[in-house]
Amino acid sequence: MGRRALVVQAILATVCAALFFASQGAESALSALFGGGIALLNVQLLRWRTHQVRSQRGLSAGRSLATFYKSALERLVLVVGLLALGMGWIELPPLPLVVGFAAGQVAMLLLWPQDNALRDRSKNG
Repeated sequence: MGRRALVVQAILATVCAALFFASQGAESALSALFGGGIALLNVQLLRWRTHQVRSQRGLSAGRSLATFYKSALERLVLVVGLLALGMGWIELPPLPLVVGFAAGQVAMLLLWPQDNALRDRSKNG
């Protein structure tokens, strides 16, 4: 995922937070920003792991699959842990937190295929 997608992800989370600020106040806006931040961290971890795998030449299929599962588990623990931290210990309102997270994830889902297509075209010619 390229920097452009991360910028769009941050913008969507910020717009989501602004809407919550206008409708429910500062605490809800902060909660939405926290959720968007979780989505950004999730994508950054995915980018880092993807870079690691691509930089290792001659990786066996089994080792590559193990890295994929490890990355998925790390990201799951990160997301669940931070959502629990936000809703539990920090006591942020849950709805804006989840909506902010979802807004960040939607940006990733919409832009990920475009970024990969651009990268593939640049390699092929």
